[in-house]
Amino acid sequence: MVELKRWVAKEATENGQVVEDSSLTDQAIFERLEQDVAFRSVATRLLQRYGYLMPTPNPESDFAKQRNWSLRNGRGG
Repeated sequence: MVELKRWVAKEATENGQVVEDSSLTDQAIFERLEQDVAFRSVATRLLQRYGYLMPTPNPESDFAKQRNWSLRNGRGG
């Protein structure tokens, strides 16, 4: 949450805006996550950077099926 708030403050400063305390509350961050796709992608990248969200392939995708086949047949990943 701290990193998201820091990002909001930095973004506002870079755009010549004054950072208001109301835009840095937890509730304001949650609302922005619900409404702003670009902000959500920033949050996703932060979660990935800190290891809280690791991408995994869709189990129904061709990639995942081939990977599972390779692992079962001893061909690595």
